[in-house]
Amino acid sequence: MTYISKHISKLRKDSKISVIALAQMLNISRHSVYKWETGVSTPSIQHLKKLSEIFNTDLETILSGDHPHTKKPQKTELDNFIKKLENAQSFSSLTKIIINFMKSLNLDRFIYNQIFRGDTSNKPLVTILTDIGIDWQIKYAERYSRIDPTWDYAATHTAPILCDDLIKQVSGSNDRITEFFADMRKNIAPYFVVIPIHGPCCLAAFVISAKDNSKASQDNLHNSISTLTVFGHHIYEATHRVAEKKEISHNSSLTQKELSIINHLANGLTIKEIAEKNFITIAAVNARISSAKIKMGANNREQLVLMAASANLLPHSFGRMIRMKA
Repeated sequence: MTYISKHISKLRKDSKISVIALAQMLNISRHSVYKWETGVSTPSIQHLKKLSEIFNTDLETILSGDHPHTKKPQKTELDNFIKKLENAQSFSSLTKIIINFMKSLNLDRFIYNQIFRGDTSNKPLVTILTDIGIDWQIKYAERYSRIDPTWDYAATHTAPILCDDLIKQVSGSNDRITEFFADMRKNIAPYFVVIPIHGPCCLAAFVISAKDNSKASQDNLHNSISTLTVFGHHIYEATHRVAEKKEISHNSSLTQKELSIINHLANGLTIKEIAEKNFITIAAVNARISSAKIKMGANNREQLVLMAASANLLPHSFGRMIRMKA
C-alpha cells in the first residue's frame, strides 16, 4: 500500500464517508475506490480534483499530504513551479520549468511522454519533453522502442513504479529488454521511477532519474515520488494546452522544405550532408533551419527536432518511439 492510498483512505474515514457513498459521489464502482485505497491503482486527474472538492482540500494534499519522509519543495516553491507551468506557452518553456523543478529536488534526467488515448494510427499524436540528448533518443528509436516495457506499464497501470520493480516484472521475458535496461541504467538513468498519468483523452508517462545509483540518491528519488506525481499531473494539463495550440499553428506555418530539413536533422545528418543531399548550399540549409526555429519557438536544432516530432510533423514521427497502447 502506498502513502497516497493510505492518505485517501484516511481522508475518507475522517470525513465519515463510506466506500459505497464515495463511489456514488464519483459515479464509479466501489471496487475502484477499494483499488485506490489498497494501492492497486491511483485516481485519474479528474477524480483527484473531485476528491479534493469532496474532502475540502487541494490536489497537492490529496497526492502528497504531510508524509514525514516525503521530500518536496516548500509549498510556496511548488506553487511557483505550478504557476509557471500554467503560464508556459511553448514546449521549450515547459522543458526548462521541469528541469528547474528537478534541480530543486536534486534529481537528474527526465522523459515526459503524452499520447492521445484514442489514436491508433501509425503516427499517434505524441508530445515528448525531455532533457536527454538526441543521440540516445535516435539510438532508442532504432534499437529499443518496440521492446521497451515502460510505456506498456504506463498504459495499463496508474500507480508509480520504481525501475527495480518494473525490471522484476519483465525479467527473463526478452534478452533485448534486459539489454535495454542495462544500457539505460549505464548511460541515461541509473535509478528511475515511472509515473503513469491518465486523463480523459490522453495517457502520459513521467520518467525521472536519480543522480546516481547510490542508496542516498535512490532514497531521495523514492521520497520525492508523491511530489513528482503532483507535478506530473500539472505537466499533463500544461502540455495538453500547449500541444493544442502548437497543432493549430505549426501545421500551417512550416513549409515542406523546412520539414524536409528537420527530418534530415532527426535522422542524424550533418548540415553539409543535408546540403549535398538536397543540392543546395550550406547557407540555404542554415536559413531554413533558422526560419523553422523562429516559427516553432525553438532555441536550438535539438529542440527543433523534438518539437516537430512531438507535434507529429515528421514523416517518421518520434511518436513511434513510444510504444503505448491507445
